[in-house]
Formats: sequence, C-alpha cells, structure tokens
Amino acid sequence: MLTFFKEGGFGMYPTLAFGLLLLAVGVAYALKPERKLLTLFTILGIVDFLSGSLGTVMGAVATFLYVSKLPAAQQYPTTLLGLAESLHNLTLALVFLVLSTLVLAAGALRAALAAGPERG
Repeated sequence: MLTFFKEGGFGMYPTLAFGLLLLAVGVAYALKPERKLLTLFTILGIVDFLSGSLGTVMGAVATFLYVSKLPAAQQYPTTLLGLAESLHNLTLALVFLVLSTLVLAAGALRAALAAGPERG
C-alpha cells in the first residue's frame, strides 16, 4: 500500500485528505442522520472525485512530457508504467467514494428503520 501511495505522486495527498473528510461526514451521518450532512457529503464526494481525476491527468501529462525525451524503444513501456501510476489517484478517490457511500447507506437504513413503517 505504501508503494501504491508513493507511485501516485503528489496528487494522492489532496485526494486522501478529501477522502478522509468524506468518510468522516459519512460516519457522522450514520451516527446522526441529518439532511444538512447530505449536502456536505455530496460536495465532498464531488471534490474527492475531481481531486483524484486531476491527479490522474497531471500524472498522465507528466508521463507524456517525460516519455517524449526517451529513445523510441523505451517510450511504450514507460508510457504504460506512467499511466498505471497516474491511475492510482483515481483509484484512491473511488475507494473513498465507495466506502463512504456504504457508510452513508448504513445511516440511511438506520434512519429508515427508526422512522418505522409508513402507512399508505
């Protein structure tokens, strides 16, 4: 996991920070479901995804700039490696989005069960 984070580069840090905030809001909602937390959760989810996407794009750009200076025989394998490392940013963002959404869903289930059966 440590190499995963290191290979992703600088973009991993903001993605991690926003992902942890997102997870914290998901936990807060699971403990005490309040509608105002849903807005914050949505905004942080978007920011986390965009942060991971930005890190991925920045890594891809850096890869292409670097690869253009290599001999032709090294360009293809280096490009693949650079793009794979760049995708670590997006992977981290998606992991946080999935985990946080599962926690949020647990809170939504808890709120629905507490409300009791609806009468129609």
